[in-house]
Amino acid sequence: MISVEQVFELDHLLLPSSGQNIKSYQGKDAMDERISEWMDTPQGTLADRPSWGSNLGAYKFEPQSVDLAVSIEMAIVRKLPRDIENLDIRGIGVSFPLIDLMTITILSQIGLFAANVKMGDE
Repeated sequence: MISVEQVFELDHLLLPSSGQNIKSYQGKDAMDERISEWMDTPQGTLADRPSWGSNLGAYKFEPQSVDLAVSIEMAIVRKLPRDIENLDIRGIGVSFPLIDLMTITILSQIGLFAANVKMGDE
């Protein structure tokens, strides 16, 4: 297992052709960026790594419930650590603050990550 200080990542949303400098992250911020990129990238959309990415698309149109939250938590716990090297998930929670939004909270060895993920049509 690598230490938090050894984690480095570039911003996945900024392209160098936009005229802006690409942000870089280190430590906890770098791991948060990796998780954000995973959440933003549906599985099967990377040509060179078709198995990499979020497997949450299957849950887009499911009615919100405690059972759905548990299913999403289990899907993330099974897939995310396989896709993101050196990530040790220690706790996870999914809630539905709005009808078309879920909040995913992940506790790992580097700290707490939280993100709002849109459900339904995008």
